[in-house]
Formats: sequence, C-alpha cells, structure tokens
Amino acid sequence: MLDEKAQENIFNPPWETKQVLLAFLISFLIFFVFTAALGLYLKYLNFLGIIGKVPRSIFTHTVWGDLLMLFYFLLLGLAGYFLILKRINGSKVRFFIDFYKIKKDLFYAFKVYLLGFLGAFILGVFIALSIIFVAILSKKDPLKAIEFYSKGLDIERARITAHFGITKIILLVFIAPVFEELFFRGCLYSAIRKRHGFIFSIIATSLLFAFMHGYLFNLLNIIFMGVIVTWIYERRRSLTAPIFFHFLWNLMVFLIMLLSRPG
Repeated sequence: MLDEKAQENIFNPPWETKQVLLAFLISFLIFFVFTAALGLYLKYLNFLGIIGKVPRSIFTHTVWGDLLMLFYFLLLGLAGYFLILKRINGSKVRFFIDFYKIKKDLFYAFKVYLLGFLGAFILGVFIALSIIFVAILSKKDPLKAIEFYSKGLDIERARITAHFGITKIILLVFIAPVFEELFFRGCLYSAIRKRHGFIFSIIATSLLFAFMHGYLFNLLNIIFMGVIVTWIYERRRSLTAPIFFHFLWNLMVFLIMLLSRPG
C-alpha cells in the first residue's frame, strides 16, 4: 500500500491551482499557435499547387485532426510531467499508481462503470424530459426541440467518429484517458482539493474538464463522467482506477456513436 506520507501528499501537492491553470493556458496557446501555423502551411502548399484545396473541416475530418489531437494530449502530458514528476521526491510512480492494490483499483473502476452506465441512461432520459418541459413552458413544439437537440448530437458525433481508424481508436480510448487523468485529476483536482472541500473541488474540476472538450450538446454527459471519475480518484487515491474507468467510458461512447452514425 501507499505509505501514509504519500497518502497525505496526494491532496497536498507542491503546486497550486494557479500553476496548473497557467500550465493549461500555456499548453492551449502552444496548441493554438501550432494549429494556426499548420493551417497556414497547408494553405501555402495549396497556393504552390502541391496539394488540393484545404477544406475548413480538415482539422476534425482528416488525419491532420488526429495528429492535432495527439499533439494536444502530449502537451497535457508534458504539463503534467513538469508539475508532478519534476517536483515530487521519492517514488514518482507509486505516488499515483499503487501496484499493490492495482487489482482492487481495476475491479472498483469496473463496478462504478456499470453503475455509471445506468446513470448515463437515466441522465439521457432526464435531458429529454427537460427539453420537453422547457419547450412546453416556452410554447414551442417539443418534437422540434428534441429534433434540434438530436441534430446537435449528430454533429458532435460526426466530430468524434470522423476519420475512423486505428489511430482514432488509440487516441480516444488509450491515450486520452492516461494524459487527461494525469492532468485533470492528478494535477488540477489535487491542487484545488488542497485548498477547498470535496464538493467544490469535484465540481470545479469536472466543469473545466467538460468545457475543454468543446461539446455543447454532450456537455452534461461529460460533466457527469467527470464527476464520477473525480469521485473515484478521491476514494481510491490512485490514478489507476480513474484511468481504467475513463478507458471503459470512452470505449463505450465511441462504440455507441460509431454504431449509431448514419451509413
């Protein structure tokens, strides 16, 4: 098991929330500059006649989008590395992954995942009923409101499943859970939890985690997932369980969206 000092240090890290947010902002700015530079470079190649016209959706519907996604995850991992591994003395790996209880972590994550799957279904019903209720209050057609919401989901589903292939599977199912959990739970949540209570910390972390994804119609689903995975981290005091849960959740979402997309 983790020793008592390591247990205490998990929510008393040698960095503050502002340092984590600054690292996130720097990562985002680097990503933005890199994306803009890549876009200009592709337009320049098009101007020279080396490649065809670059569509506006190239960053979400082509291999370039996958490369940019990978670059973003690597930036999160790099930020986490400088915040965590460069600043923690002693066993750097066991601070987040306790190999003595890894089987219990995986089993715990799987149990919560089964409950989370049921919770996601209930949340979907709640969202549908809420849309109908709001539509009735605003004297709008409930069916059209549901149709509008469904079209929004279809657009975001297309963003997630675009350019389907082994690269996208690796990015969303295997790489994203590791780097996102390292940064948002290991860095951000630990820093917020150091100064604030559990409820505030879990809500603040889940909101930033959800807004970072940039999905409007799936926002509540991502917040819901963020709350669960942060709660798991609070209970297990190890990133093993959150990473495994995140892996199962992304796999489920990806398969559902892939199987339900038209054509």
